[in-house]
Amino acid sequence: MPDNLRPELSVRDYARLLLRRKWIVLAAVVVLPAVAVTLAKRQPAVYRSTATVATKEGNLAATVSGIQDNSYYADPNRLAQTQIQLAQTPAVAARVLKRAGIPNGDPNALLGSTQISADPNADILFFTVKDHDRNRAKLLANAYAKQYTILRAELDTQSLRQARSDILKRVDELNAQGQGGYASSLHAKADQLQTLQELQGSNAVIAHLADGASQIAPRPKRDGLIGLALGLILGLGLAFLRDALDTRVRAAEDVATRLGLPLLARIPEPPRKLQRAEELVLFKEPTSVRSEAFRMLRTNMEFAGLDRDMRSIMITSALEREGKSTTISNLAVVAARAGRRVVLVDLDLRRPRLDKFFKLEGQPGLTNVVLGHATLEEATARVAITGDSPDAPAEGNGHARVEGVLDVIPSGPIPPDPGEFVATTSLARILETLTERYDLVLIDAPPVLHVGDALTLATKVSALLVVTRLPVMRRPILNELSRVLDTCPTPKLGFVLSGAHTDGGYGQGYYYYYSSERRGRGRSAPERVT
Repeated sequence: MPDNLRPELSVRDYARLLLRRKWIVLAAVVVLPAVAVTLAKRQPAVYRSTATVATKEGNLAATVSGIQDNSYYADPNRLAQTQIQLAQTPAVAARVLKRAGIPNGDPNALLGSTQISADPNADILFFTVKDHDRNRAKLLANAYAKQYTILRAELDTQSLRQARSDILKRVDELNAQGQGGYASSLHAKADQLQTLQELQGSNAVIAHLADGASQIAPRPKRDGLIGLALGLILGLGLAFLRDALDTRVRAAEDVATRLGLPLLARIPEPPRKLQRAEELVLFKEPTSVRSEAFRMLRTNMEFAGLDRDMRSIMITSALEREGKSTTISNLAVVAARAGRRVVLVDLDLRRPRLDKFFKLEGQPGLTNVVLGHATLEEATARVAITGDSPDAPAEGNGHARVEGVLDVIPSGPIPPDPGEFVATTSLARILETLTERYDLVLIDAPPVLHVGDALTLATKVSALLVVTRLPVMRRPILNELSRVLDTCPTPKLGFVLSGAHTDGGYGQGYYYYYSSERRGRGRSAPERVT
């Protein structure tokens, strides 16, 4: 199944994802706030102080003269922005620095640390200054407000002052020409302009001087909380990104969805001691939870084949080292112990393993039979399956009672071209003969993704069993396995999950009761029956 057809993740899937990637999330949640707090504490302190100025619009001269004052009809927001732009000029900043006793200060730097804003609901301007010194921030805020009111007074009375200055110049000219009568009337008008200038004053007055400065930076707590939020977001993002880039298949449900096959059993990892010695769990630990998993597999296979004639079953996998040979060997032992006539055939001619599990090195095999160098009976080794109950009666020689016999046919010498060998009619006739003689024929085949032997053998069997191993399985490999299996017409019973953890899972509660009285009863190597 391609990635774009995968089912949507549930809340439980997201929880599992976060549990797998918890260290990424925790690292981001811890590191980012720590870095934010550390950097905040290293920053110098910044203080903020604010002074307010009340503004108004009006032209006293126009009012006295009976001329309409258009300033009353102007847009207040536009007027406020105009006043802000006038205040934010280097010339005003230089006057502020001089007023504050900092004549060598940089006007542009002051403009960068000053913010002038207007109240949208009132004729108020806010002069806010930021500085690393608390007292200097207060001093500059008040000086800025004061210098703005002075600038506004100069601008509001500029026309009156200019008119009075021109009249006084004309008066001086008339006096020089000896026309004092005209000069006295003009002097009276100059006095009137002086009066209007004094009455006009400034349309801006200080409403509130700054009485202190508050620290606005650094704020380690605020920065730490922001770092925590960003760390959580970053951690979650990295966790999902890491999981998206990780192609490993982690859940049996994902395998079942992609292959479209049911899960028949979870097979725990065999002990390392048995792996090194190439021993089977059913012989060495017949009452362990690992052995119970194979009994569960046998039962589920019987249910899966209720309506089918499943006398010959081939086991395969996507890649090597997924545990298919170990799985089919233990499954054969379980089926033989149940009283069925079982033959186990090693047709993994690329990497045969069954002769090592059953100690059949040097034994004639299937290739010898096909070549006519041995008969089928000579290539078939009979392995005794002894009882695993401590109450099982013993034979006269003191050995445990034989509860079943498993026939094993090893591969024999590896042919030069295994792909051509498995396609021969001689091999097909041998498999037909085995199907007639036995209740169950189990065939160990090569992996399907590397060579075509398994697909060729699949046409000669009744059913197919697939083994997957999560630690080595990747989504692209699983998708390719699904594609190959879809092209194979042989019925598929299901898949077996090898290398599963023994923690939890089915069979553990039963195993505690079953093995509590039988602990320590193992089995030696398989016994040959002559």
